[in-house]
Amino acid sequence: MRALVGPSASLLLVLACGDARPAPPPPAPIPVVPAPSPPASTSAPTPPAPPAPPLVPTPSAQSAPSPAPTPAAQTPAASPAPPTAPARPLAYETAIAPADLEGRSLRELSILRNTPFAKRGHTFRRPWLVAYFGAQPWYRAARVVEIDALSELDRQNVDAITRHDLGLSRGTLERMRDELVARDRSGRRREGDDVEAVLLGSRLGTRIRLANAAGGEGADPTVTALEDPSRLDALLTAEELRRLSRRDLRILRNTVYARRGRTFRSGLVRDYFAAASWYRPNPAYTDELLTQMDRDNIRMIQSVEQENGGPLRGSGDDLVAA
Repeated sequence: MRALVGPSASLLLVLACGDARPAPPPPAPIPVVPAPSPPASTSAPTPPAPPAPPLVPTPSAQSAPSPAPTPAAQTPAASPAPPTAPARPLAYETAIAPADLEGRSLRELSILRNTPFAKRGHTFRRPWLVAYFGAQPWYRAARVVEIDALSELDRQNVDAITRHDLGLSRGTLERMRDELVARDRSGRRREGDDVEAVLLGSRLGTRIRLANAAGGEGADPTVTALEDPSRLDALLTAEELRRLSRRDLRILRNTVYARRGRTFRSGLVRDYFAAASWYRPNPAYTDELLTQMDRDNIRMIQSVEQENGGPLRGSGDDLVAA
């Protein structure tokens, strides 16, 4: 057997007999040696990097403002409404020109014609005129004002208004009626449309019914013989006649004759009846064509005219009167 020598022999001896020597002290910690810096480059030094921008705190979802909408996403603004045309005057202190009367309603023409009388205190009988002028702060009802009491300028203006009014053709009046009915059906009523329906009905000789009649501005709901001449087939009453002006009474008295075909010398009276759908001139007319009811109604109208100071004077062109 070969003898063991060196470290191997010592190890065997320790394993067999135990550690006969005291335990060696723990090994000392191994010092950490920093890694050597890389060798300096022979090239030019790299400039330092610019400082990082400061951090901006991100706002929370609650405080973050909503992004502004892009122009394409914005709702286009509504087009501005066209400016409203200024109201046309219903009184003139200067001579009235034809352009001042064009396109006027019958109600406006009636107000224009009656205003010079109202300024002198004329007492009106038609309910809607009583209501209209009664609402004017300057109006004071005092008496019946004759055409002769007006100034020369006012007489000229009243004459121009009357001739324009009575010169409106039946076709023009029918167009005005159709526009009035269309406004009423579409809910675009204007102030005074109830009165306009009465005036147009009187000129055309037929009643105009509005679906949405409001009865405003003192409109008289009673259908007069001016609107419905067939009412002349019965005897008129003094009560209903007292609601008409002297001008209306003169027209109504002539209506009795016109229904039998009488022709008229006055151009204004001819123009008035020419627009009525029922009027048929009869060159062979005589008063013998009048019925007894016609004669009774003429006398009734004349009696109410006398209550108001007598019938209008003149050849018939006095339809310019109030």
